[in-house]
Amino acid sequence: MRVFEEKTSRFGSLISLITLSALLILFSAALPEFLASTAGRLFVVVWALTAIIMFVAHARRIAPQRRPYMAYLATGRKDVRTRRQERFARAMRG
Repeated sequence: MRVFEEKTSRFGSLISLITLSALLILFSAALPEFLASTAGRLFVVVWALTAIIMFVAHARRIAPQRRPYMAYLATGRKDVRTRRQERFARAMRG
């Protein structure tokens, strides 16, 4: 069973990154009070790890997806869709 059935859209990831940045600003303003106690230090560590994981996940979603060049070299052939598009373009040119 998956927790989230649908992937987050790029716009949703952008909004999440903006929200995460705003929460980071608020968190850093209250940081001196958190560091005064042991429970506060534990909360700082847990919050920081959670924020890093969320930031990386959303940043990877927003980043453009690239096909690895080495995977293309390993297969030695072009993608089926690329060949189909090339055939269509040649047919249209005549």
